[in-house]
Amino acid sequence: MRNKKKLNLKKIKIKYKSYQVDQSGKIEQTNKVTIIAFSNTKNGSIKLLAKDKRYLQKIYRQAGKSKIYIFQVFSALLYLLLEKSKIGRAIIVIDKEYPGQEALIKSYLTQLVQKRGRIKLNFDELRFDFIGKGSNAHGVASRAYKINRANYIASKEEILSLILLYEK
Repeated sequence: MRNKKKLNLKKIKIKYKSYQVDQSGKIEQTNKVTIIAFSNTKNGSIKLLAKDKRYLQKIYRQAGKSKIYIFQVFSALLYLLLEKSKIGRAIIVIDKEYPGQEALIKSYLTQLVQKRGRIKLNFDELRFDFIGKGSNAHGVASRAYKINRANYIASKEEILSLILLYEK
């Protein structure tokens, strides 16, 4: 019998942190603030004021692009949260707030990551799933919404500067 040598191939595993993301107060509800929050071992939240959402919505309407307002603003706000919180290489699981629009949101986020270059995030690291009410991310977003306080406040100017980076 012949000696068979077994190759001992060790799998190289790259460990990424995983964060869940949830929203309270939809972008399209322009009479209320929007909070986007993430959670894992650390958590954070960002707020967009209702008056700033109305201002941005007006600009989109004037430009004849009201259909993409929600998705571009959501993506810009999420990008700002990740950037300000210094979330690097991680798997980001985003709640399916806008079913059927995941590819569009992913595209906008990827564009911002590539053009701003301030955070490292791969297209494959962005995932969408239903985040339940028992999720820590939901709790962080809900609490921040109820007390109207978040770790960061996004200004309409910050959102506009990101929107200008999107490919036409």
